Amino acid sequence: FGREHGIPVLIDGAQSVGAIPIDVKELDADFYAIPMQKWLCGPDGTGALYVRRESMHYAAPTYVGYWSVKHEPGIEWELKENAQHFELGGRHTASLAGQGAVLNWLERSVGYSWMFERISALNAYAYSALQNVPGLTMLTPEQGASGLLAFTLEGRNDRELVKQLYEQYRISIRNVPETHALRVSTGFYNTEEEIDTLVRALTEL
Repeated sequence: FGREHGIPVLIDGAQSVGAIPIDVKELDADFYAIPMQKWLCGPDGTGALYVRRESMHYAAPTYVGYWSVKHEPGIEWELKENAQHFELGGRHTASLAGQGAVLNWLERSVGYSWMFERISALNAYAYSALQNVPGLTMLTPEQGASGLLAFTLEGRNDRELVKQLYEQYRISIRNVPETHALRVSTGFYNTEEEIDTLVRALTEL
């Protein structure tokens, strides 16, 4: 729709890459932003931006540096014609090395297919188990579609519940201020027992 009307499309992939299979070519987005520290288990401060080759003209670099220009004799610098023209002079090598190691581990040791299946299965398990909590209304329309679940608890303050869950049970979840909801993430490293503990905690609180 966007391209038909000359509007570039940027997708925030924060809660998708690493949780569900993604094909940026199939999505046909102009830009796809990926924070590496979430579902891809990378170091804080790392991320990636996919830029469709035909859409590079939409984004002009704010700054230029050593890596973004062609190094040819002369006074004037010319930007590289690929995505490298977004790169500047400095890179946090340790973080990039850490991210590379994590991606290798996910691919070779964990396996993306198993990871996606496990996240979906835990999400479905949590979806079903949370139905037993009195006063809970599930906001997520479909179980197992991603690694996220959102729900509300009747008569309860979402911010206070987040605080109590962590202080009393060491359970870390998020609140969604706009809807006063609670959000649970089921990573491949979580367990059914941890979900059962969450259900028990919400019931006791």
